[in-house]
Amino acid sequence: MTQPGSATVSSVGGYSFPSGSKTFPKGGYGGFSGGHTPGSKYSSARTSHTNYRQTYNGGYTATSRSGWVGVYNPAIVYWTMMPAWAYAGYYYAYHRYNQDDGAYFAPELNASQGGGSVAILNGTENTSDESNYYYQFNMTTAYGYPQADHGYYATSDPEAEPADFRFRLAFAHVIEFDDLNQNGFYDESEESVVSSVPLSIASWSPFNVTLRQDTVNNSLSYYQFSTTGANLRVNGQPFSVDLTWRSTNVQINMTEGVPLQPNALQYNLTLVDYPLPRNGIRRLAIVQVWTAPFGKQSKFSPDVNITTPIDIANQIKTNRTYGISIGEFNEGRLEYETSVNITHVLDPPESFANIPNDTNMNPWMWRNDFSERYHRLLYISLPLINGTSPRLSGFSFLDINVLSAYADEYYRSAAMPSETAASLLAGIATLSALYALL
Repeated sequence: MTQPGSATVSSVGGYSFPSGSKTFPKGGYGGFSGGHTPGSKYSSARTSHTNYRQTYNGGYTATSRSGWVGVYNPAIVYWTMMPAWAYAGYYYAYHRYNQDDGAYFAPELNASQGGGSVAILNGTENTSDESNYYYQFNMTTAYGYPQADHGYYATSDPEAEPADFRFRLAFAHVIEFDDLNQNGFYDESEESVVSSVPLSIASWSPFNVTLRQDTVNNSLSYYQFSTTGANLRVNGQPFSVDLTWRSTNVQINMTEGVPLQPNALQYNLTLVDYPLPRNGIRRLAIVQVWTAPFGKQSKFSPDVNITTPIDIANQIKTNRTYGISIGEFNEGRLEYETSVNITHVLDPPESFANIPNDTNMNPWMWRNDFSERYHRLLYISLPLINGTSPRLSGFSFLDINVLSAYADEYYRSAAMPSETAASLLAGIATLSALYALL
């Protein structure tokens, strides 16, 4: 896949930037094609919630564990504003966080726990007018299915609500289906679910929240949120589910599962003592429910689907991960190991009539907008390896650069006040100077 350093001001990979494309802070480039310019809500959130939280503005160190990472090269494009259909793959999207030749700001992180069934992680940056935000991952087992809300707020004010960009990813069922044509996907017009265990009936242990150091480089750390779902049975056999979420502000390669990325929530879901199917055509899958508000945020673009030609699918799967773009300009991503297959199910079985479950209001992120939520049902089929417990590993990502560019449109408007323009230019100069010193 194309590396960021090979991008030009006219194209990257097979995508040509539209006329009017421009540079963005932190090495960004691109433009809004097709008239899809962002609304004013991002900039209005920043201007109406002004109790900004101050953050550290120096270089990342083992003691600060936040700040500027890398040596900024103004000749390199570190991230791009491009439509979801032009997504260039794992290596292009996350190369900006590479500690050898990437450059970015690692936001300040803090984690908390509430009542044993809720855990929250916040990431905050306030380094300039155009880089003033916080994001939140809210994990819970208190509402049936274990789930995580993901929200971006276009201001560092912790009292701002609701989130300007948000989605939810829940783990709903463990299922088995007969893969009659052996393509690895669930063909809902031809195949049927033969076993289903809802994760809402599990007895979930209280979250264990820990701050851990990378085993290879102890200057790198991540937060870990672990819980176990017990008292589950399939075909009369007991099993349990180990679910671990992780989040950090640096890129870390894990010995188990997909890598950790900044501004992302990684997870490993492992089925412990689950009796593997012995039928040669039977597949094991985890059912996920993805939820977003109606509108542009609900745009959902899988890299591979059941109709993708095999040669193209295999090429896409040469990446470290693959998955689904969220939003018109890849504002979010759902990433998975390339060993799994992802089926977007349009007509779920009758036994799934109670999916999705929106009893978790989370009003500071969502408002009470039950009637305005859009849902997607995903079957993630897992590889079966004798002697190992089936596992689903992936991460969900918020592209802070793209989302901050939405709010930045206000500061770049023709009518912006002179003092705001001066502040913007000063912020960009400060950014370049800080990177040069690292």
